[in-house]
Amino acid sequence: MSDLKYLNRLAKDYPNIMAASAEIINLKAILALPKGTEYFLSDLHGEHEAFIHMLKSASGTIKAKIDEHYGSVLSEKDRDDLAALIYNAEAEIARKKKDEKNFDDWCATAIYRLITICRSVSTKYTRSRVRNRLPKYMDYSMDELLHADDEANRVNYYTQIINSVVECGVAEEYIIQLTEAISRLAVDKLHIIGDVFDRGAHPDEIMDYLMDYHDVDFQWGNHDIVWMGAATGNWACITNLLRMNISYNNFDMLEVGYGINLRPLATFAEKIYGDDPCEYFKPHILDKNKYEFCIVNDFPFFEEDEENGGITFSHNPFSMPQGGMDALLNKNPLDILAYQYDFVCNGYEMASGGVRNHDRDILKKAFELVGYSEDVVKSKFPALYEAFRYGAPPHAGMAPGIDRILMLLKDEENIREVVAFPLGANGADSMMGCPSEVFPKQLKDAHIKISD
Repeated sequence: MSDLKYLNRLAKDYPNIMAASAEIINLKAILALPKGTEYFLSDLHGEHEAFIHMLKSASGTIKAKIDEHYGSVLSEKDRDDLAALIYNAEAEIARKKKDEKNFDDWCATAIYRLITICRSVSTKYTRSRVRNRLPKYMDYSMDELLHADDEANRVNYYTQIINSVVECGVAEEYIIQLTEAISRLAVDKLHIIGDVFDRGAHPDEIMDYLMDYHDVDFQWGNHDIVWMGAATGNWACITNLLRMNISYNNFDMLEVGYGINLRPLATFAEKIYGDDPCEYFKPHILDKNKYEFCIVNDFPFFEEDEENGGITFSHNPFSMPQGGMDALLNKNPLDILAYQYDFVCNGYEMASGGVRNHDRDILKKAFELVGYSEDVVKSKFPALYEAFRYGAPPHAGMAPGIDRILMLLKDEENIREVVAFPLGANGADSMMGCPSEVFPKQLKDAHIKISD
């Protein structure tokens, strides 16, 4: 019988009918579940922060789960805070310790919400597999929270377990372990396709992170092979590795990550090549070609008016306040945020915009808070006031500053270098001869009077 050797091998693990039947049932159950999420990531190049964030956030999957379960329950800020807790639990806990008046209550609420998200990302797996992904010592209580089926007693059961976690003083560690379990369940299998190593700062931190990963496989890239060769003592690989890292000013990986002292090499180079300009070996200056982006999206709507002691608009009075009329009526004005956005690169504003106010009542209330009556709004902004009367639709937008973008791309320090007809330092336009003499009729039309 040709298959006898395989049957003999299987008989060691499944010595009787019951054992074989149990395994068949288990496999059938697994096949009936949806396939777990598999990630294929390539060209990590030592960019540890971006890589770890991508895994912890499951490329946006976790945020989508939060919106799915809490979109109609929690505010956008609370949902963002919950996502931040999952992505970087230690930092978020430290922040909440400073901000929350009752930190224990926050911990209990956070655990409850995290259990909901954990249950959502675990639906693709059998209960035993989920249990294997849960942390040691905490797996039993987490499993109970995830799979409590008694509807009548669930709330009390949850409360007792969560309160016990808080009372034992392990809530912080519990939250951290629970967020890590969510990330592990969100990505079932991870496939790394080439180049963990290259010119990025910390491939060592990527490797440390992956050493404890539950299911990962590698297809090594050419940069990875060079590092392996250097680790085995191949001089060609060692010199190439040094060349690459010195070329990109990347000493953190060698000195901090792997404890390689480069001082003897620097002393040797200074002695041998001290009078050589070494033009061909100058490091790449990455900072000049580096573009750091950010989006500012939580502008305060109001700010203190230092002149009269009241409040005034911080930026655009015609933006929509976050929370609408409810925020204007019930919140401290200085806590109200506006739907305003800035797209920033290297500290320069590249584009700016927001959601405009399209509701006349909200517009009136916003101006009322800074001391303007409805009559003043009507007289100062008659076109807008009348347009809103007929029901203007919601509208939003963002305008890019093309000149500022060109200034950065051309590495200029002054925007006037990329403007076709720039104004002089005194505001003069040499092409149009402006400013020029103003005639009395123009002053009269503009209701301007010049006094000596």
